Amino acid sequence: MPSFVSIVKEFGIDPAVAFYTWRPILTEKIRQYDVDKTIELQKKKLLRDLANNDKTNDVPGDALLSTLPEAKSEIKEKMPNVTSDTSENSEGLSQKSIRGDIER
Repeated sequence: MPSFVSIVKEFGIDPAVAFYTWRPILTEKIRQYDVDKTIELQKKKLLRDLANNDKTNDVPGDALLSTLPEAKSEIKEKMPNVTSDTSENSEGLSQKSIRGDIER
């Protein structure tokens, strides 16, 4: 798709119409920027936490574990239709394996 400026200047389309046409593209660009910025901030926080953990001789994984609730909530926001209940899945698998052991 041509740029917003070329739509208005070269094709002579009214700016309001050109903007309406460009709205989905702008929305996607803004969403992608937000995702990239969030990832960048999380990386900085992880690096800062890891540096602090090295200084205090804590377990290095604590910084990563502390960001898991934030990451999980962000994933739920970005992908609301995807659900995973691992407790149900693992319980179902363990019951199947127990039944299989009994049947043998």
